[in-house]
Amino acid sequence: MSQSLANVGTFRAAQKKIDVSRVTNRSSAAPLRLRKKQHAARLDVATVAAYPAKPIGQKPVPVRFGVGPGMYPDEALIADTLAAFPEAGIANQEESLALYCDGGYSILDVRTAAELEDEGKIGGSYSIPLINGTKKYNLETKEKEMIQSANPDFLTIVAMTFPDKSTPILITCSDSRDRAIQTLILLEGAGYTNIVGMKGGYNLLYGTFDNKFRRRFVPECTTSWASDGSTGFHATVQGGFEKMDKGDEGYVAKDTYKWLNWSEAMQGVAPAAAPVPEPFAAPAPEPFAAPVAAPVVDDAWNSW
Repeated sequence: MSQSLANVGTFRAAQKKIDVSRVTNRSSAAPLRLRKKQHAARLDVATVAAYPAKPIGQKPVPVRFGVGPGMYPDEALIADTLAAFPEAGIANQEESLALYCDGGYSILDVRTAAELEDEGKIGGSYSIPLINGTKKYNLETKEKEMIQSANPDFLTIVAMTFPDKSTPILITCSDSRDRAIQTLILLEGAGYTNIVGMKGGYNLLYGTFDNKFRRRFVPECTTSWASDGSTGFHATVQGGFEKMDKGDEGYVAKDTYKWLNWSEAMQGVAPAAAPVPEPFAAPAPEPFAAPVAAPVVDDAWNSW
């Protein structure tokens, strides 16, 4: 009987010790949760400040066989491309891949984060949006529209990412018809000397190569028109459709959005006049310095 009571006493003491331990653990967990919240708050603040961009993923290794003349990675094409740029200024998709994979160029992608998420990324490229944008569905037009704002830290982040202004940079946006041209003008005005525009932008590059820089199988398919006006999309070899990547059947070559002009959006506004104190005479106003205009260059970048 005494042994049983002793066992019960031991069990109750152990149980009490466990309960005390649970209370202690709960009390010590509160500061931990607080520290985690404070750390998350610091991270949120840190994302507001400008910081250098980092490469997105790894640069793919392209397939180096099975191509014809003038198609990357044709050795003659690579040699001619490296000799012609950056003086040539604008590179097509074949030349762009030669510059990127064989010429030591970095790709600066100025598309929005939403575009990168929806359409895809270029492995190893640097993403610095010229215009920040989020897609929102418009109930009236029944279409998605882009809510835009100029990225005020664009040139700062570019300078932090590429501090050497002789760095060879290949610039692209969706179709390189708007934002890429703006970026070329801005960077030329900022003193960058080895900048090249990617003709057709990401859309054309993606229509020619997949995200591993493998040439797409578009030539293995053809469209035929019947006498009654109907059309058909057919593979010219057996299993042609099975070899195709998603998107081979067609891609959007032209960006349909109307983008902000970064320089106009970033122009400063004259400060409001201070109230004149009484009975003292108002001091003579200081001359207001006009905001710095966008770099003025020739119209060469708009010729493509």
